[in-house]
Amino acid sequence: MHWAKNHFVISAADFADNLPPPPINDELEPIDYFYFMFRKQSMTLLTNQSNLYSVQKDPNKPVCISETEMALFIGILMMTGIYCFPEQLFFWSNTTRVEIDF
Repeated sequence: MHWAKNHFVISAADFADNLPPPPINDELEPIDYFYFMFRKQSMTLLTNQSNLYSVQKDPNKPVCISETEMALFIGILMMTGIYCFPEQLFFWSNTTRVEIDF
């Protein structure tokens, strides 16, 4: 393989599925809004593909990720994008810890 410096152009992705905005409802929990953005089919696909990759990478040590674990991981990624700390360790520190109910 030979790497070369070229001008890289990225075109905007076309989304086939336009989702309506989630309803504003005082009775909905944050997890309900999460599942408006990440549908069950998406979570199943991400989980299955992650498990498949794990088996392909090392058949002797496959990682069996559940859909719940995948949802928690995506939630953590979203939270780290919302809360800005100068260092990643602050996310795990007791003094700067953000409490989230699961």
